[in-house]
Amino acid sequence: VFDLGENSPDKVLSTIYANLESLKKKGDEFAMKTMEKLRLIVAGGDGTAGWLLGVICDLELSHPPAIATVPLGTGNNLPFAFGWGKKNPGTDQRSVEAFLDQVMKAKEMKIDNWHILMRMRAPKQGSCDPIAPLELPHSLHAFHRVSDTDELNM
Repeated sequence: VFDLGENSPDKVLSTIYANLESLKKKGDEFAMKTMEKLRLIVAGGDGTAGWLLGVICDLELSHPPAIATVPLGTGNNLPFAFGWGKKNPGTDQRSVEAFLDQVMKAKEMKIDNWHILMRMRAPKQGSCDPIAPLELPHSLHAFHRVSDTDELNM
């Protein structure tokens, strides 16, 4: 269990996959089976699930894990669209076991994913760097800035 407030999913998944790759290279068959069968459960709303999906895409993992969502957000449209419902399934033992059983039996589905390139004019004065409260949310992240000499800088 990883608290995304303390450990970002890119660091956690990078570490897990690096360990599994290392074990796989040493001939550990269980490591390969783990990579092939790994499933993640993300507890949160659409933003948290989108954040994790984006990280998995960006990491270009050899065997990207399937993801199930526990709908704990305000809208929960993503888990609802994939049949997980819009409400927290409950925290009593029976509800948790039933949810985990659903995860084990769930059919994997592919979803589309894309990147959006946003171009903004540089200010005539001052820095282009974001200042609080303009920090990017977890679901958005900057890859790089376009330099003045780049042809994309229009």
